[in-house]
Amino acid sequence: MAFLFVPALAFAQTGTIAGTVVDGDFGGGLPGASVLVTELGTGDAADIDGNYEITGIPAGSYSVRYSFIGYASQLVENVQVTAGQTTAINITLTQGAELEEVIVEAEEIIETNNEVGLLRVRQRAAAVSDAISAEAISQAGAATAADAAERITGASVVGGKFVIVRGLGDRYANTQLNGAALPTADPDRRSVQFDLFPSDFLESITTIKTFTPDQPGDFSGGIVDIRTRSLPAGFTFKLSGSGSVNTAVQFADDFLRADAIDVGYFPNRAGDRAAPDLIVDNDAVPFGSAGNARSEARNPANDAFRAELDGIAKAFDSVAAIDPEGAAPLNQGYALSVGNRFNVGGNPLGFLLGLTYDRGASYYDDGITGRFRTSSIDADGRVGLFPNLLVNDARGSLETSIGGIGNLAYQIGSLNEIGVNGIYSRIGESETRLQTGAYPEQYGLEDESTLFVNRTFSYTEREMASVQPRGRHRVPALGDLEVEWTGTFSRTTQDEPDQQFLPLVREERGVLEDGSPRYLLRPQILGSLSPAIRFFRDLEEDLVSVQGSAALPVQFFGRRGEVKAGGRYNRTDRTVNERRIQYDPFGAIPVGDDNLGDYQAYLADDNVGFIGLDSRDRPIVGTLFADVTLPTNNYQGYLDVPAAFVQAEVPLTTNLRAIGGVRYEGTILNVETGPITEDSTAIGRIDVDDILPALNLVYAIRPDMNVRAAASRTLARPTFREIGPFESVNFALDNPEVGNPTLDRTLITNLDLRWEWFVRPGDLLAASVYYKDLQNPIERVILNLNGLTSFQNVETAEVFGVEIEARTGLGILTQRLENLSLGLNLTFTESSISLSPDELALRRRFNPTAPDTRALQGQSPYIVNANLSYDNARSGTSLGAFFNVFGARLSRVSVAETPDVFEQPRPQLDFIASQQILPQLSLKLTAKNILDTRFREEFDRSGGVTTTVPAGRGFEDFGYTFQEYGLGTSFSIGLSFSPGAGGLASPRVPSPSN
Repeated sequence: MAFLFVPALAFAQTGTIAGTVVDGDFGGGLPGASVLVTELGTGDAADIDGNYEITGIPAGSYSVRYSFIGYASQLVENVQVTAGQTTAINITLTQGAELEEVIVEAEEIIETNNEVGLLRVRQRAAAVSDAISAEAISQAGAATAADAAERITGASVVGGKFVIVRGLGDRYANTQLNGAALPTADPDRRSVQFDLFPSDFLESITTIKTFTPDQPGDFSGGIVDIRTRSLPAGFTFKLSGSGSVNTAVQFADDFLRADAIDVGYFPNRAGDRAAPDLIVDNDAVPFGSAGNARSEARNPANDAFRAELDGIAKAFDSVAAIDPEGAAPLNQGYALSVGNRFNVGGNPLGFLLGLTYDRGASYYDDGITGRFRTSSIDADGRVGLFPNLLVNDARGSLETSIGGIGNLAYQIGSLNEIGVNGIYSRIGESETRLQTGAYPEQYGLEDESTLFVNRTFSYTEREMASVQPRGRHRVPALGDLEVEWTGTFSRTTQDEPDQQFLPLVREERGVLEDGSPRYLLRPQILGSLSPAIRFFRDLEEDLVSVQGSAALPVQFFGRRGEVKAGGRYNRTDRTVNERRIQYDPFGAIPVGDDNLGDYQAYLADDNVGFIGLDSRDRPIVGTLFADVTLPTNNYQGYLDVPAAFVQAEVPLTTNLRAIGGVRYEGTILNVETGPITEDSTAIGRIDVDDILPALNLVYAIRPDMNVRAAASRTLARPTFREIGPFESVNFALDNPEVGNPTLDRTLITNLDLRWEWFVRPGDLLAASVYYKDLQNPIERVILNLNGLTSFQNVETAEVFGVEIEARTGLGILTQRLENLSLGLNLTFTESSISLSPDELALRRRFNPTAPDTRALQGQSPYIVNANLSYDNARSGTSLGAFFNVFGARLSRVSVAETPDVFEQPRPQLDFIASQQILPQLSLKLTAKNILDTRFREEFDRSGGVTTTVPAGRGFEDFGYTFQEYGLGTSFSIGLSFSPGAGGLASPRVPSPSN
C-alpha cells in the first residue's frame, strides 16, 4: 500500500481548495462552473455534481472567482490556504447576467460544517425532510446508524435497532441505502436493523416525510435514507480505536455467560451449532413421536428400532451451561479507512475503502418480569390483576461485528459519472439468560416452597451484503437532460442455531439428614409455558432492484422548471426454515450445586435414549426428543413491486414552486408454507395495482424562509410474517402469534404543512403539522382468551402531529458565545385506531365502558431531543451534551383481558468531548446514559389497576411491571489518527430517487 502514501507527501507541502458550486435557482450542483485562483491563473471546472478541487496551491492568501454563463459571478477574497490542509468553500450562484460580480470575504462563505450543506439541500428539496450529517453523528458519539437516528426530529429507536418515524410503526417506514432498496434480516418485522451500519461508514441519515412520485410509495411516517461515505477530494487515511466500560457490565464480577455459545472474536459460530445431519435428514417415526417411540422401544425384540432411536437421541451436543465466574470483556472498537483520487485517462478516478471491528458485552442482573391476568373489576371500574408469573431476571450478552465498505467512482469529463458502492456487515450475538421466581398460575400465591427456574441460551448471526452499481449523465444535446440509474443486489441472512429454552420447577420434598431442604426438580412445565425445547431457524432474503430516471429542464411561464419520469422494479425473495425439538422428559433433574437444576447432567448420554436394561432385562428408555416443528413454519415468499412515475416541478411564480405528479405501483406478494414442491399453491397472496398522486407546494416568503404544503396518497404492505398462516412462539415467556392470509394492504392519505426559516448558515427554525388517515390499517389483534394473537385489517386509524425544530449558534447573543450552539426538536403526536370487534369484545368482557379506540402500537405522544455543543476550530476542542426522551408508548397490545403494556419514558443524557492533540491525532471521551435510567414496561394504569403480589417473597417491587432492567452508564475513550486529515472534503454522491 506504499503507493497510497506517496501523494500524501506532496500534499503536505501544498494546500487544496475544494467544495461545491450550487445552482441557487434550481438546487443541486452546477456542472461546468468555472473556478479560478486569480493570483495563480489556475483553476478547475465543476464536475457533474458541481464539485471542484484545486490542488498544489502554495500556502498563502488568495482570491477565488466562481462563474458560469448566465449566472452572476462571485469573487471570494482572503482565502487562506494551509500546507497539508483542504480549505472548503461552497458557493451558490444565481441566474441574472445583468448582475455585477459579488465580492465577499472568505470567512463569510467557508463552510466546514456538513450540517450547513444538509440544510441547504433541505431548503431546496421538493419534500419535507430532516437529516443528520456525519459531523453531527461524530459529535453525538454514535456508534451505529441506530444511535445516530435518535437525534433526528420525529424519529425514535425501538429495541436499539428499529427506527420509527413520527411514532408510526415500522410498517409505515421505508429504509434505503444510498437511495436504493434495502432488505431486512428480521423474520418478523419490515424495518431494517440499523445497528448493522457502523457510524464510521455514514455520510448522513435523511428522513423524507412527504411523498413525491419519484420516491417509493410504501411509506407514511417517512423514508429513512442511509448515505454511506462518498469519495474523498484527495488522499485520506484514518485509523481509530476505542474502549469502553459500562457500570452494569464490566463492574460486575458475576457476568452471565455460557462458553458453549460464546460468540468469540469472529462472528462465525453458527455452523458449529447447526442441527446434526442425522436429525435434519430423519423424518422417521422414532423421531417424530417420542411417546410412541418409547413404547415401541421397550419391545425387547425391536433391537434395530432401539438402535436408531438411541442414535437420534444422542446426536445432539450437550446443552449449554452457565459459567458462574468471570467478568465481562472490555468493549472495544476499531476502524480503518483509506481513500484517494487519481487521474486515469485524463479523468478523475476515486476510491474509498473502510473496515470496522467491534466487540462488546451487555449485562443486567436486576431485571424483573411479570405476567398478569385480569381477575376482577370493582364498582369503580378498577381492574384487578393476578400474577401468572413473577421472576427475577438476569441476562448477559456478547456481540462481535465486522463491517466493510467500498466505493469506486470514475468521472468521464464533466458530464458523466459511473461507480459502484458496496457494503458488508456481519454480527454475531450470544445471549445467556436466567430467570427465577414464583409461578402462581400453577402453584398459587401461598405456595412458597416452589421455585420456577428458566434458562435460555441463544446465538444469532446476521449478515448483510449489498452491491450498487450506479451512473449519472448529462446530455447537453438533448436540452441538458440528466439521466440517473442504479442497481441493487443485496443478500441478508439471519441464522439462529440451537436456541435452548430450559424451564423447570423446583419443589420442596421434606428435608435431608442435615436439616437442609430436599428438592425435586421437574422439567415438565404445565400451564401456559412451553416445556424444554431446542429451536433452529435460518432466514435468507435476496433483493434485486433496478431503477432509472430522466429529468429534463423546461421553461414554465418563462421560468426554469423540470419534468422527470422513470421507473423501478424490485424483487424480494425470502426463505425461512425452522425446526423445533422438544424434550420428552424422563425422571427428575439433578439438583446441582446451586439447587437450580443441572440440565447438563440430566441430558448426559447415560440419561438419554436407550440407557440399559432393568432387572427383568427390559429396555429402559430415558429422555427423548419430539419433533414439534409445524410444517407451515417453513415458508418461502416473494414480493414483486413494479413502479413507474411522472413528475413535474413548476415555478408558478417567482416564489412559488409546485412539485406534483403520479406514481404507479404494483404489488404481487406471495407466501407458500409447508414443504415446497412444484405443486405448491399460495397460502397468502396480494395482487393489486395502485395509483398514488402527490402534490407539494413550496412558497419562498423570502430567500431564507419557506412555507411547504403537501398532500399525497401512499400505502403500507403486510410482511411475509403477517400474511403467512404459520404460528411462532417467542420462548422468552411471550405469547404465540399466527399470520393471516386474508390481509390487504393499507391506503393512507397524508397532509402536511411546514414553515421553515434558514436563519443563517447552520441555523434553522421550523414548525410542522401533519395529519394521516389510514384505511384498512394492519394491527396486531387478540384471537382468543388464551392469548393467541394475529394480524387483521381494522377499519380506520388517524394520526395528528406537530413538530418543532430549532438550531442556532449562540454567537447571535454575544461574540463570547460564538463557539456554542443549541439544538432542540419536539414532536407531539396523537393517534387513534378503531378496534376490531373481537378485540373490543374481549376488552369489554370485564370493563363494559372500555373505549372502542386505542393508540397505534409504537406511538409516543411526544419525543424530545436537545443538545448544547461547543466547537472551537482553533483549539481543536469540541464538547457536547445530548438529551433524549420519549413519551410512554404502546409496546404490547393487551393479551386476553389484561391492560395494554406501555414502555415508560426513559430520559437519556449523554456527554461527548473531543480534542485535537496533534494535527493528525485526536482524542474523544464519551459518557452515555449519565442519568442511569432503566428500561421499564408496565401495564396501563390510566383506567385504574390494582395488583395482587405476594408479600415477603422479594416481589414487592413488581407492582405493575411487565419487564424492567437496568442499562448502566457507559464511559469510553477513543483515539483517531489521520495523517491526511485535511483532505476529507467529500463530493456528493448522485442521489437516485425513483
